[in-house]
Amino acid sequence: MGKALIIGASGIILILIVSYGLQFGVLIGAGKEPSLVFAATDPKAGVTGGLAFSLFLLIGNFINSFMEEGLFRGVMLRHFRVSLSFWRANFLQAALFGIWHLNWPIKQFMTGGLDLGGVASQSIIMLIATGIYGFAMGYLYLKTDNLWAPWLMHTINNTVQNMVHIRTVGGLDSDMMVFQVMLTVSLIAIIPFFKALAKRFQTSEVKPWGQEIGSGVN
Repeated sequence: MGKALIIGASGIILILIVSYGLQFGVLIGAGKEPSLVFAATDPKAGVTGGLAFSLFLLIGNFINSFMEEGLFRGVMLRHFRVSLSFWRANFLQAALFGIWHLNWPIKQFMTGGLDLGGVASQSIIMLIATGIYGFAMGYLYLKTDNLWAPWLMHTINNTVQNMVHIRTVGGLDSDMMVFQVMLTVSLIAIIPFFKALAKRFQTSEVKPWGQEIGSGVN
């Protein structure tokens, strides 16, 4: 388990450093005078709070990561893998993971925050971003045979994004496009990193229910 945790934690820390760093650099180049801010914020709900809210978010991220990793990776991926190749099974669970998150743009539409065009564009972005995220989590699970790895990666990612923000003249988290694009690209680029560390640590690959994973899965 320790090796799996190292792979998951090092992967997401590297991704976050690159994503925040690039966003900070772009904002400096644009003359927007960015500054790093540590504050407990739930951007989806639009709520900010103090120490008690920070603890609430941390506990919520722990529980949410358990539920989502247990369902989409622990149950769906292994179940789909019984009759599908790993790549097809991983794509299917990742697609369902993306659909699972469409409740956020739908909620914004229902509360008047988005019009039909806005909810359509936000849904496409959400589907792609969370789908890629779920695909990377699935690959990490495959290479470590341990749900603690994607759980830790998931928890760190959500918690850091809740607590670490960049403020500009436009406000807190007002220029997030660069960060989100870099985060998504990094999740694709990190897959060879997972593969290399898993090979170095000689971790086992996850097995489909009742079957062995073929030796050709890489």
